Amino acid sequence: MSAVKVDSLELLRCLDDGRYHSGETLSARFGMSRAALWKRIEALRELGVPIEAIPRRGYRLPYPVTPLDPDAISAVLRDKNLTPMPRLEVEFAVESTNTELPQRGVAAPAVLLAECQTGGRGRWGRNWSSLYGAGVYASLLWHFPQLPESPAGLGLAVASRVAEALDPGAERLQLKWPNDILADNAKLAGMLIEIRGEAGGPCDAVIGVGLNYRLPGFLRSELEQAATDMSAVHGDALADRNEIAALMISGMVSAARDFGEHGLAPFLSEWQRRDALAGKAISVCLPDRTIEGEAAGLAPSGALKVATVDGTVACFSGDVQLRIRR
Repeated sequence: MSAVKVDSLELLRCLDDGRYHSGETLSARFGMSRAALWKRIEALRELGVPIEAIPRRGYRLPYPVTPLDPDAISAVLRDKNLTPMPRLEVEFAVESTNTELPQRGVAAPAVLLAECQTGGRGRWGRNWSSLYGAGVYASLLWHFPQLPESPAGLGLAVASRVAEALDPGAERLQLKWPNDILADNAKLAGMLIEIRGEAGGPCDAVIGVGLNYRLPGFLRSELEQAATDMSAVHGDALADRNEIAALMISGMVSAARDFGEHGLAPFLSEWQRRDALAGKAISVCLPDRTIEGEAAGLAPSGALKVATVDGTVACFSGDVQLRIRR
């Protein structure tokens, strides 16, 4: 990690105590001029870090944000006896963990986490807002000696296991096909799966998960769809970001391992327990048409079954929207 990134993380750790720190004190502590400090703070603000500045008082973060720590995350994973244990790296800012991780030339399994992303991506080319402290953003590199049938089911498997890791017992979190995690009908997390390899042969998968941890108010109003975060789900019982990251990674590894060995079959009942669409009127938007009907669960392939007036249709991709029954 470069000196610039280390300085930024140390600065944020200093501001994380909720107190104001004067520019003079910070400049002396980090061995930089007041002008250099101001430039550093402005650069962090451009990445979404909500640093407050009050004349004659100084700078602070308005709420505590525990920086991601690979040692703390690994300790939680070891306590869970996670097998295999992936190599973990944390960067302050990358364009996208899914883009960056395979470029590093590391052996699978490996995980890259970022405090923030400058070009986070979701499905269908959508942007994934990735501000500092607002979420947990991670990608897992996984090698499959032979990809199981229905590779599209990997996203279903990952969403199911991450939801179970975060919410044992299926009390609060639901799943929206193909790979979103919801809470109170609002989006909490999303997956982006990218597979490189030959059909029927060995391949590598980059499994990306973006989880909302504590969304600032201004960001909620800018999002295109209803969103929630872990702070809304858990309130005062909210775990810190390192524990949440460890739970998320344990679900990702568990899903990839079991999917590689058994395919999608073990995950179908897990998905059914949390299915947010089951029995609801929906529209599935495809490039050339829109299918309307009632969500009827998953096919063994992972396709979404839609009961229409003309019979049941299996959708292997598409953008799902709830409809108001008439």
